[in-house]
Amino acid sequence: MTGGAESLGLRLHCQEGRVAAVEIRPRQRPDPLRLLAGCRPAAAPERLARVFAVCGGAQGWACRLALAAAIGQPPPPEPVWALRLETAREHGRRLCLDLPLRLGLPADPRPVKILTRLGGPVGGSSVGGKVIGEEETALRRAVSEALPAGLPAALETPEALALWAQRAETPLAAAFWRLHAADLAGFGAVSPRHLPPVASLAGGDAQDALPRRLRAAAADFAVAPTWNGLPHETGPLATFAAHPLTEALSRRDGCGLLARFAARLLAWVAAMQALGEGAGMAAAGTMAAAGTMAAAVGSGTQEGGAGAGWGLGLVETARGTLIHGLELADPEAESFKAYTIVAPTEWNFHDKGCFVSGVMGSADGPELLPRAELLAVALDPCVAYDLTRVSG
Repeated sequence: MTGGAESLGLRLHCQEGRVAAVEIRPRQRPDPLRLLAGCRPAAAPERLARVFAVCGGAQGWACRLALAAAIGQPPPPEPVWALRLETAREHGRRLCLDLPLRLGLPADPRPVKILTRLGGPVGGSSVGGKVIGEEETALRRAVSEALPAGLPAALETPEALALWAQRAETPLAAAFWRLHAADLAGFGAVSPRHLPPVASLAGGDAQDALPRRLRAAAADFAVAPTWNGLPHETGPLATFAAHPLTEALSRRDGCGLLARFAARLLAWVAAMQALGEGAGMAAAGTMAAAGTMAAAVGSGTQEGGAGAGWGLGLVETARGTLIHGLELADPEAESFKAYTIVAPTEWNFHDKGCFVSGVMGSADGPELLPRAELLAVALDPCVAYDLTRVSG
């Protein structure tokens, strides 16, 4: 995948038959204050949801959470099913379109088309909705039709996954079999260092607590975020690290391509099942009901909090943890003084992060770029990227 000025640059420097260094050219990140120029904070969530083509609903929701925390209001009702639909679409695109194509197989657009027909992009004001009656029946039927044959039974053990993949009844299953047969399973394996759940990130009094880090050096943190002084991985593998399937695959093959794509498959099936099972349920109205999918902290949520008017909103997306940090310019919440967005891409493509660690030392040759491309797809940056190989 290639892109322009906003793309991520990934350059592999090869010497003596191995990847000796990996150069990351950070993407040109959008300036939230510029995007929100002339926009009152109350209207910011909806504008951000429209501006961001990727995970727009999650962007708008993180903004709402940060605003509520900054002014001391309870979080608004969470758009549970709408965010799950957005998540399911993103996972579906990576698994049913990108993964098979990268392995020389035909894509399977059917699941993505079904999910797309369920509604338009999730907007910043899409909160509190529920699906009832005939709509609920249609949603349940669509979710059932979208899941490829053999799922979720194939996700119980590595053996069940391999058997499902070997049957190759769908392009997705055939792609997983190629991950097995082409000896790709362990490519990109690294020692796991996973970002904690959003509730842990938002709380705590440690020196490295996220609120303190973001407020002290927001610009630096947004470009190269760390937790406890180190870059961490976020996304499906971090979320499902303790699942029996990913745990077994990681023990056998390392945290490589197979474990990462299996984790994404688990995340996709979980989102799809939640859509179907929760189709007729109203959106959660409290932060407690949101579980680890979202969290917020700010001057309005902490007794005696210093620096009135700041807030942090965190949302788990298909790519990992999305963070919005903001500071209001005035007590009436008429404008912003500062606004920072930390996307999952900045964690996973940190210059000392899991992509760099995963390709360092890999054998040079004709298979290097295709394999590195698969690792990039598994980590799923939110922007286009330029992947190149150079000698020396």
